[in-house]
Amino acid sequence: MIAAVCIVVAAVASALLYARKRRWPDAALVLIAGCALAMLGFGSTVPSGEGASMVGGVAWTRGADHFGGGAGKGRGEAGATDGGQRGEGASKGGRGARTRGADHRDEGALPALQDAVRVEFASETPVGRPFRLRVVRADAGPAALQLLAENGRVLAEAKGATRELAVEWVPPLAEPLLLTARLLDAQGKVIESGPVPVTVHDAAVLHVAGRFSSPSFDIRALSDLLTQSGAVLDWQTTLGKTVTRTETPREPIAAPELLVADAAWLEKAPAIERARILDATAAGRPLLILGATARDTAFWKREVGLSLVPGSGTVGERLVLTAPALIPRGDGNWAAHVTRDGAGTMNSTGTGTGTGTGTSANANANANANANANANASTGVATRQWKAGRIAWLGAADWHRYAVTEPRALRDWWQSVIDASGVHREQPITWLPPRTLPLPNLRMEICATGVTGSAVIPQLQQTRTWQKRGEYPDASCIAIWPRQPGWLTVETADQKASARYYVYDTKDWPRWQAAQRHDAQAYAALRTPGGAAKEKSQPFPVWPFALIFLAAALTLWWRERR
Repeated sequence: MIAAVCIVVAAVASALLYARKRRWPDAALVLIAGCALAMLGFGSTVPSGEGASMVGGVAWTRGADHFGGGAGKGRGEAGATDGGQRGEGASKGGRGARTRGADHRDEGALPALQDAVRVEFASETPVGRPFRLRVVRADAGPAALQLLAENGRVLAEAKGATRELAVEWVPPLAEPLLLTARLLDAQGKVIESGPVPVTVHDAAVLHVAGRFSSPSFDIRALSDLLTQSGAVLDWQTTLGKTVTRTETPREPIAAPELLVADAAWLEKAPAIERARILDATAAGRPLLILGATARDTAFWKREVGLSLVPGSGTVGERLVLTAPALIPRGDGNWAAHVTRDGAGTMNSTGTGTGTGTGTSANANANANANANANANASTGVATRQWKAGRIAWLGAADWHRYAVTEPRALRDWWQSVIDASGVHREQPITWLPPRTLPLPNLRMEICATGVTGSAVIPQLQQTRTWQKRGEYPDASCIAIWPRQPGWLTVETADQKASARYYVYDTKDWPRWQAAQRHDAQAYAALRTPGGAAKEKSQPFPVWPFALIFLAAALTLWWRERR
């Protein structure tokens, strides 16, 4: 650029000298020669005529859905957890240079894949919690999604003419599974298929403390559900002014993971007892309030900033429940919690055990939206942060009617309520999922939080040192090169924690692999300065400028010699 500017300045100065002598043709020739030489030195490039096209097909956002890795730990994810597996930077289907951020669904400078397929599933799930697999396609033609057992038996199937298909299946035993999923077209031809590795583990036992103003069928139904799930209960129910019925837990509870109280008990509780519960919630322990018995609107506005308005009608869709006399009004810090049916079992805290990883983000993550009366009426749960904890308000009643007729639906609905309450269990080590499908002979990055020292990979007979990465403030990573498809175990040096990863074959999920490579290219183009322009620009031919310069210079030389 500087050389080109100097050439133009010299040409203009020479032209001015010729102009002083009124040698106008020579002045024009020196200007033409100078400009042509400057263009040669500048190496001009111009757009090829096509503007940078945006990545289309399927639109993705970051958050609860990070297609490429999830163990059901609430990453989102996400997720999570944007690990370091590299996305292809070469042509579709090729094995070229890889770049980070393959799970980003940002806009880029590449055309959309017309046959893109993306898959989402939690690679770790507790026993009894529905395992959900979702496939999103670029087109919306008639198709069927099947989930197959290891022996080929169909476990679940979904049909439709939409871009998204999902199936659910409840694993009965705690064991590692290698299921198979396949996507079929209207004629039954396989469009896409591949393995679905999932680790089913025993559900964590939930410790619950409950305080209630009076016995009711709803409280009894909730107690039965929690007991059947294996939860440990510290249950106290007021029977009169001086009489309280206590259900002693089967094992000591040092610190309950969930506090449950009905609204009437909190309204009547001594100030010291109420302050103790709110302090525990502020320290990180979630509080679930059963709002059907609320009567004092001023109390709730003063204590937790919740505005209650008269309500009526019903709550929910699959389970039609009775709306209480007072329901939250969407304002301030309170938000309606969006849930879905089929969220899982009662005794899982939703945190997993930290022993698995895989190829989806947290498939069971819930989303929050701004609260309003209508939204709260449809979901039944409103939540707000209370310092380090969360308060959840359940605006529904009469769920005991479904204890006999719809036990599975009732259990799933209550699991979604508990999930909305923010129950979680801190793990000393959390394994982050890879962002793309691990493949043989390609670099695979494994990251985890809470690890130090080194990691051992028995199948590879290798030891790697955990190293900090800039994109993971709290995590450390190692890099390995898997040699063959199959399960891969990563252990900490002290063997107190381990994770199982599945390495896919290059023939598995071909359209999903192509979609991930496509996304990696788009993200790489965005991260490269002027990447979009570079993808769609080409060098302008410089030989015409060389001819112009030679012609002008020779003509000027001939005129000077004349």
